[in-house]
Amino acid sequence: MSDWIRKWIKFVFACLLIIFGCGIGFLWDNYNNEYKADSRPVINQVRILVRDIMLYLEQYNQEIHIDTKLQDTLQVMAQDHQVSLIYVQLDGRVIFNSSPDSTVQQIDLKTALHYDLFHAIVDSDTYYIAFPVVDEATQTQVGNAKFAIPASAVFIEKTHAKPLFLFPRLSLINLFQQGLQRMCLK
Repeated sequence: MSDWIRKWIKFVFACLLIIFGCGIGFLWDNYNNEYKADSRPVINQVRILVRDIMLYLEQYNQEIHIDTKLQDTLQVMAQDHQVSLIYVQLDGRVIFNSSPDSTVQQIDLKTALHYDLFHAIVDSDTYYIAFPVVDEATQTQVGNAKFAIPASAVFIEKTHAKPLFLFPRLSLINLFQQGLQRMCLK
């Protein structure tokens, strides 16, 4: 009987190690996938968020710097979408700024514009993402729209890590309970 118990304990221990190893592997894979995610779907999500503003800029880019009604409409659109917008011409001159700090008159296009998500982070709460503004009539680029977007609008919080973290613990508890039940029955 003691040989049988030793074999059974070794078997249970091996199963527990396999389950624990699989759980750690799943957690590691989940951790790596969260930080190596492709930015294209997120950029597309941002593009959908600001599409109305981009369309407005493409239609009225010639008159925005002189027409206050267009500027007011653009300000309202930025507030409705909960983004901050800086519209700059190709020489870096700021035409419109929706942020309260509108003292910026010129920006360096080489360093200030980010077209992908992973270079766009400034702090953990805000991303600065730029899109080219193409004139609707001539189909040429006339400027850039730089958006400050809160991280909460860019990333949706993932909840699948918690159940994945609990899986190895629940499996261990379940195996331990089954082992105790079998020992008590025999």
